[in-house]
Amino acid sequence: MMKSKIGINMWLLKSITTFALLFISIIACSEVDEKIIDKKDVDSCSIDFDEVDFCTQENLKKYNGVLQKNIANFNGDKYLLNFKYKKYIYFAVIDLKGGKVYSFPASITLLERGQDISFSKDKNIFCINGNFNQYQNSYRNVRSCYFYNNGNFNLKSRDEIKNKSNNQVVNGVLFKNNVVTVNIPNDSEFYSKCRGGSSQKKCQDLSNKNDYFYPSSEIGNIIVNVDKFIGDQNIKKINFDTFRFISNGEAVVYSIGEKYYETDDGLSSNFYLIKLKPKVEVIDLGSKYYIDSRYNLSYVDISGVKKNIKLEF
Repeated sequence: MMKSKIGINMWLLKSITTFALLFISIIACSEVDEKIIDKKDVDSCSIDFDEVDFCTQENLKKYNGVLQKNIANFNGDKYLLNFKYKKYIYFAVIDLKGGKVYSFPASITLLERGQDISFSKDKNIFCINGNFNQYQNSYRNVRSCYFYNNGNFNLKSRDEIKNKSNNQVVNGVLFKNNVVTVNIPNDSEFYSKCRGGSSQKKCQDLSNKNDYFYPSSEIGNIIVNVDKFIGDQNIKKINFDTFRFISNGEAVVYSIGEKYYETDDGLSSNFYLIKLKPKVEVIDLGSKYYIDSRYNLSYVDISGVKKNIKLEF
């Protein structure tokens, strides 16, 4: 009788142990299946000199919605997600297996000309048409293509998108399609800051790429009716030495005029914002200015007061 009770007790103990192990396994599997993306799973919540936050509760909710559906649309087992913040588009790659999010370190202003974003489920390449916005690396009206590889975004190609029209008209001024505009952000001290740690040649090359200006003698190369532009009384009376042009990718609406003058220390510059429409306006910016990625222009006026101008297009 004693042996029978012992046998029953051993059977009960084994059954309870087996059930407990099975229960623990079910819980463990459930936890794996219910992986939740939180802030620590996002490789970067921010972009340099940008206001966007990839780790807001709203964005985390979007990532988890994609993770729960578990349907890839990019690079085999990934999901390429885009979201809008203010007027800019941002991208993130969600690793559906690892439950991680990789932020694309730039924003895009789409051109809205049809297929602006292209990618496929079986490839690790995506392309975007639009204005590419990144600190000291911005481009207007381009098609940018990137390889994605284990959390890294590597540039494949970047090409200018040609406008259908050869010329663009702004308040009666006919700009040719070959006008080179400055990259945004734009800093009047770009060259001098560069020279603080780089060679003259490198800084000159970077300046030509990011902060291109036209001597007044070359304006006729990019404006068909050049007299309409330089003949305006607001521009003519200052007799500018150089011009920079600012575009949002659609049209040139602003210019930065530069006037040289002699000082005891040599040649210096004074800058002016030239608004081309609806009518020509010229604003004295003083010796330096800065335009951020949102087209906010800051400068210090002649009385020493810091001012800001929102460039509207």
